[in-house]
Amino acid sequence: MHVLLCSACALTSKCTHQGCVVLAAITISTNTTSITAAAVLYRSVALLTQPDSGRLEAYRPPGGPGIRLDSAVTAGNVISRYYDSLLSKVIASAPTFDKAVQRMARALQEFQVRGIKTNIPFMENVLRHPVFLAGAATTGFIETYNKELFKFEGHPNVRANKLLIYLADMVRSDQRAHCCVAGLLGS
Repeated sequence: MHVLLCSACALTSKCTHQGCVVLAAITISTNTTSITAAAVLYRSVALLTQPDSGRLEAYRPPGGPGIRLDSAVTAGNVISRYYDSLLSKVIASAPTFDKAVQRMARALQEFQVRGIKTNIPFMENVLRHPVFLAGAATTGFIETYNKELFKFEGHPNVRANKLLIYLADMVRSDQRAHCCVAGLLGS
C-alpha cells in the first residue's frame, strides 16, 4: 500500500484525518482464485494553500463506473471558515492502479465547483506526476515535489472559473441595466 498525506495535511506534515490514504493496491489470493484491485481516494476540500470559505455557486460531483462519492453539500451551501473545509471524498476503484488513476483523472475533470477554491488542481498535478504514476510515491512525496504539485498557473479549472465569474458579472450587470431601463419606461 502507498500512503500519502493529503494536501491539507501536507501543509503541516501531520495527518489530521486519521491517515490520508490516497492510493491502495491489494491482491487477495486463495488456492483457486486471485483478485487484484486498486483504488485512489481524493478528499475535495475548500482550499488551495489555505482554507477557503464562501457560497458554493455551482456544485456538480462526478460519477460513473468505479467512482464512489461521499458528500453532503449542494449548490447554494455556505462553506464556513469555522468548520472543516471537506466538501466530499471521491474514491476511484479499478482492477489496476493505472485504470484507477485514469478513472480518478476523469472524475476530477467532471467535478464542477464554483464559488470557492478547491484542491482539484493539486490532485490533478499529483495524478500526472511521473513518481506517482510509477507507484513510487512515499510519505515525503508532497514535500519533495511541492513546487511542481502546487503550480496552478494556466490550469484549465482556474481559467474556467475566472471566465465563468466574468460572464456571471456581465449577466448581472445586463439584468440590472434592463431593470433600470424597464423602470424608466414604465414597463
